[in-house]
Amino acid sequence: MGISYSVSEKLADSTDAMACNVIQCRNDSVLHLADGTVVYLAGGSNLSIANNFGKKDRTVALTGEAFFEVAKGTLPFIVSTGKVDIKALGTQFNVFNYPSEELTV
Repeated sequence: MGISYSVSEKLADSTDAMACNVIQCRNDSVLHLADGTVVYLAGGSNLSIANNFGKKDRTVALTGEAFFEVAKGTLPFIVSTGKVDIKALGTQFNVFNYPSEELTV
């Protein structure tokens, strides 16, 4: 399937260092997060998800490209790119964050 997981990494640019799962995709993949959010992760992209995702916040870190269908909730859904944090409560949007490119939302 082209997905690998790595546990106990640190969420990029998080003020609270926390253990997380890093999802690395070789091919385009669809991920279903615990809060109901659906992530269409482009091949070659990495998504970091905190182990406590959904408890005090819904923050993920992205390198590469993803389309998010954010589940509605009371906690903001935050995509951290290292350059900017994108906050949403329930919407759809695409983000690409490649180290050699300008950020595009």
